[in-house]
Amino acid sequence: MTKKEDSFVKKLFKSKIFWVVITILFLLSLCIFFTSFSKKETDELTAYTVERVEIFSSVSADGYVDSNEKQLLSFGVSGRISALNVNEGDRVTKGAIIATIDKTPYEAQLRGAQGSLQSASASYSKLKNSLDIEIQKLSTQISEYDKQLAEYSQTATEQLSSNSVDRSELNVALSQENLQSAKDSKTNLEDEVDQIEKVSAANEDLSYLSG
Repeated sequence: MTKKEDSFVKKLFKSKIFWVVITILFLLSLCIFFTSFSKKETDELTAYTVERVEIFSSVSADGYVDSNEKQLLSFGVSGRISALNVNEGDRVTKGAIIATIDKTPYEAQLRGAQGSLQSASASYSKLKNSLDIEIQKLSTQISEYDKQLAEYSQTATEQLSSNSVDRSELNVALSQENLQSAKDSKTNLEDEVDQIEKVSAANEDLSYLSG
């Protein structure tokens, strides 16, 4: 160090301005240090108030809401649905028609049943007419047998010889047997007519319901 530099340093240390500047710089350094330390202390010692809260777990997402209430539909007959009268989410009331079953196969069955009914009705009419004729014939035969039986009974009382009486009794017995057979045949035919009339009545009911 030269004499000039040494002299300058001595003058600088003796100068009041120098020490004032040094003091100011020192104070500024202390202020900066304490300010930074105080900020760190504040950040580290932040206080929180503890409170009891309820925690809810939730998820946010897109989707569709599916109702828990579901109703199963049932139909009286099986088949393919030809019409659906409501859409998803529609409100329905009691008695509303929700869906329609395809009635094509049932209409075909109905036409077949109606054809069978007409054929059965024609057969019934033909058979009934035949039975009515047979019953009329049997009624005539029964009347004839009753007439013959009365005649044989009268003849038997008028005959005096034993042979004539025996023949009359035999004729009476045969007439009674024929009469009973005719009556049985008539009863059977009347029963058949009664059954046919019941079937016809049932077919008429079916035709009425089908219409």
